[in-house]
Amino acid sequence: MNNKSVNSITYEFELYCDDFPKKGYLGTAMMTIGVVSVFIMGVIANNNGRKKAIVFSQIITVLSMIGLVFIPTNY
Repeated sequence: MNNKSVNSITYEFELYCDDFPKKGYLGTAMMTIGVVSVFIMGVIANNNGRKKAIVFSQIITVLSMIGLVFIPTNY
């Protein structure tokens, strides 16, 4: 990133990555985890009930979205 004058928490704490392949790996990993979690949530719902499965999946979704915050959009 050449534009260091942007005022954001990402630049202030240097929470960005200039390595292009790592950005792609993170996005791919998040989508792969989403596909795998569909099958895991089915098993959890069958064994423990739908309410617990939905709450668990929402917690995982929130944590994933927090991770997405740190992916810069200006390549």
